[in-house]
Amino acid sequence: MRHQALARVRNARATRRITLRPKLTEIVYDERGLIPVVVQDDASGEILMLAYANADAVAQTLSTGELHLWSRSRGELWHKGATSGLVQRLVELRIDDDVAQGSYSNMQVVGSNETEFVFDFAYLAPNQRGGKVNARVIMSPKHAKDLLRLLNERVRDYEARFGPIVLP
Repeated sequence: MRHQALARVRNARATRRITLRPKLTEIVYDERGLIPVVVQDDASGEILMLAYANADAVAQTLSTGELHLWSRSRGELWHKGATSGLVQRLVELRIDDDVAQGSYSNMQVVGSNETEFVFDFAYLAPNQRGGKVNARVIMSPKHAKDLLRLLNERVRDYEARFGPIVLP
């Protein structure tokens, strides 16, 4: 089981709400020592980025109240906004244990016809039949084929960098 985090931030002063379930010392990181962090604007709800944090980044975020992440490209701790001045102040940090215990499905083609493809992205809870659709994407056949091409390119890049993806 791995965890993921949701960090709600804003650019102005913020009052922090920290929800840690599990405890900081019980967070399960991946094999690189990272957890994914969804960074969301507290006022608008807009997803600003998907980033990664290691244990040091989580600890720094909690101690300073400002967002710290792990830069995979630079291989170093990253204080968001330290260079640009657009510091992201922490409003809420949640470690999502429920999501960690489930799994996200790959795209499922729900249906297609002459003019469109329908893709569902679903959350599959452990030990339950079926899942909950979190997003539905409808696109033309041309766009679906272009998406497939881009996914194939990204998978090739990923496997070249990290090794083959093993399917069950």
